Amino acid sequence: DTYEVPEQPFFGYKRGRYTYDELKALDDYAHMLGIELCPCIQTLGHLDRVMQWPAYYHLRENDSVIEPDREETYVILEQMIRAAAAPYRSKRIHLGMDEAHNLGRGKYLDRNGLEKSSDIMLKHLARVTEIFGSLIFLP
Repeated sequence: DTYEVPEQPFFGYKRGRYTYDELKALDDYAHMLGIELCPCIQTLGHLDRVMQWPAYYHLRENDSVIEPDREETYVILEQMIRAAAAPYRSKRIHLGMDEAHNLGRGKYLDRNGLEKSSDIMLKHLARVTEIFGSLIFLP
């Protein structure tokens, strides 16, 4: 969460987030040296810094995982993907989904009953892939 997401003011808040212009300048410099930069973002786990803010409590599966059963989750993820990709020339993006500890054992369990975490992750991957595939910056 160390980049700006314009629609999400707490994203990267008090974390030294990079602005669009700063990331664009890094991409310009790398391009001048023949280096391709691409963003690397989290789309399931490793979101504890974002999930700590009260504005996101309703989207917490647990302290570091975003709840994969809420439409608002996918609205925010699309905003994150767009914001992360925008400053870069590259059409590549690393979408992390690792270390989603206790996936399906928090609010998801309360709302949906017991499911294998691998099944939940596959459904989430399908949704994230759908978002990514719909964005106009893709080849």
